[in-house]
Amino acid sequence: MDQQAITITHADISAASANLNGVAHRTPVLTSRQANEKTGAKLFFKC
Repeated sequence: MDQQAITITHADISAASANLNGVAHRTPVLTSRQANEKTGAKLFFKC
């Protein structure tokens, strides 16, 4: 399967944000030092 690079611009992100306004609910992004230490990675949890 061929893969093509996709360039995402700031304008693309702004347009997506505008499209989601009033539809998507803003929720916090949480981290866990313990989970990071156990996995050896920096994890982010979206609630």
